[in-house]
Amino acid sequence: MNVSRRDFLRLFSYASLAAIAPLEKLCMVKNAVITSDVFLFSMTVPQSWHILSAQQYCDALKRNILRDDQRHNLGRITAPIVTVMRHPEPLVEFNPGLVVQADRRQEWMGNNILDLHKMFHERYVQYNRCSVTQIEPHATRLSGVEAASSTISYDHLTEDGGAARVNAEVYSVFHAGSVFFMASGSFSDERQNEVDPFDMLAPGISFI
Repeated sequence: MNVSRRDFLRLFSYASLAAIAPLEKLCMVKNAVITSDVFLFSMTVPQSWHILSAQQYCDALKRNILRDDQRHNLGRITAPIVTVMRHPEPLVEFNPGLVVQADRRQEWMGNNILDLHKMFHERYVQYNRCSVTQIEPHATRLSGVEAASSTISYDHLTEDGGAARVNAEVYSVFHAGSVFFMASGSFSDERQNEVDPFDMLAPGISFI
């Protein structure tokens, strides 16, 4: 797949999403149900889980320290349509949860979701500290829709002292003219996990 750096960086950007609809109208939240008429997507959030605003998500990213001590470039920050966490933010320690990003499907993405997911996977590995691929990208299904998935472990480090080894289960999906990228993070040491975020949250995901 021949993709320009400009195309890839623009994916999920605020500029791209703003061309679809005002950001505040991309998703509606009512009674713990998140619905997007723009992306034909919905998610029911279990009790005791916390839905973060876009600002809370960005504030959390600002504290993260990436590979080679780099920081997130907030000028190119990804814009999630859904961020659901186990605990309220701000939190010094790693916060298990799920982030869902979506954008319009574009010609350069092609028709093979596994090929596109391999690009997302490589980017995830590139930016995170001490990344190791645990499960290679492979074809699967998510809520009845064709998808691709992989699992990566990495070191989560924040400027205020938070540190943990994390497993990220990541998914890519084409649906109704849109592309989705989802990342679910949990402690790599199962003894530290209260629950597995994806096991808890995936049953509530629907593609309308």
